[in-house]
Amino acid sequence: MKTTFLYLLLFFIVFKATAQSDSSAHTSQIRVYFGGAFPKGDFQSSDFEDTYTPFAMSGPLMQVSYAKAIGRNLYGGATLGLRINAMDLDKFAEENDELVLSKKSRPWQSVFTLADAEYRFNLTDGYFFVKGSAGAALNRSASLHVETTYGTIAQAADKNTAFAYGASTGLFANFDKFELGFETGILSTRPEFKFTDAQGRSTNYKLSMTTINLGIFGAFSF
Repeated sequence: MKTTFLYLLLFFIVFKATAQSDSSAHTSQIRVYFGGAFPKGDFQSSDFEDTYTPFAMSGPLMQVSYAKAIGRNLYGGATLGLRINAMDLDKFAEENDELVLSKKSRPWQSVFTLADAEYRFNLTDGYFFVKGSAGAALNRSASLHVETTYGTIAQAADKNTAFAYGASTGLFANFDKFELGFETGILSTRPEFKFTDAQGRSTNYKLSMTTINLGIFGAFSF
């Protein structure tokens, strides 16, 4: 998937020289983004010694953003995003494990509402930008249900809202009012979830849900 994004980036650069733009007259922009979210740090852990091991895998990240010019090359706006990361059940229990009869889970999920500040550097027919974001995320932990020859291992999903932040950079090429772009960055939140062990004892724990993100977007300026 990363290779595909790099080819698309090269495509945008090649066509910048021929794109026609009157973007200086545009003060607002709506952007639709789709890409991959790759867990880092504690979020990608597969260490059984942790209180609750995430086993998070790479997954999709979808975002819709609005930005409005508030100064020379400076934009303010907001982003609504959805990130989904499945649990790697093959790391939890190997496929050929004869003790495991069945296994299933619901993925880790975060819904982000962020305020954005973006600075753009003018190119011939496009922009290079850096963006910082802060806000909140409604998070859901992964659920787990494993049937074994000795009994059932189960963990219900829990929900928690926590502070969230992000930083990203990218570039886009203008085609009149339409833009195509490439963006990479980091997105993180640290919710507190409840974990119940096999003996029924509950423990609250905080988990840093951090991903490195890579994706493409389309935008409309007006």
